[in-house]
Amino acid sequence: MTTEDKSKKEILVVEDNPSFRKAAKIYFGTVEGANVTYAVDYNDAQKKIGDHEYDGGLVDCFFPKKTGSEEKDLGWSAIENLKWGLNLDGYDCTKEEYMAPIVEALKESENAQPLGINIARRLELKEIPFILATSEYHHGKLAGPICMYQRIMGWPEIIDKAEATKDQPDFWRAAYEGLLIQMAKS
Repeated sequence: MTTEDKSKKEILVVEDNPSFRKAAKIYFGTVEGANVTYAVDYNDAQKKIGDHEYDGGLVDCFFPKKTGSEEKDLGWSAIENLKWGLNLDGYDCTKEEYMAPIVEALKESENAQPLGINIARRLELKEIPFILATSEYHHGKLAGPICMYQRIMGWPEIIDKAEATKDQPDFWRAAYEGLLIQMAKS
């Protein structure tokens, strides 16, 4: 996507859930000064990051490599990266026990791949500010390992359902406000 108006912020939203994307589109339809591009899976996000310069990104935590492909190899690799970053001091469980909910979710659905960390790392390498976003509670069984990893990496706090649920425009308002803060820092 190209634009003649360079004063507008170029924002990438990576979100595989159509209901959540719809809420994002409703919210961003009210925002002046933002051109928003949507990616629906990992491959789509990678292509868009390679093809366009963005000022910031809002990245879902869990999504498929390629929608409908049932490919999960990258998801299993991301889980191994998450295990590396775990610090379970004070927890009464092993890394495998702590990661079990994500492992089970990935066995059930290609949509449960924690590929947001891969896209976040790509944006970080390109020095593009980003915020991870989840429909889960950030300390919950699924998002907890990602939250721990994000803190170890020194990334901004995850936006979660505490503000609003992802199917509500207010969630995307909170996420975008967090992203604007990150963008102002860079």
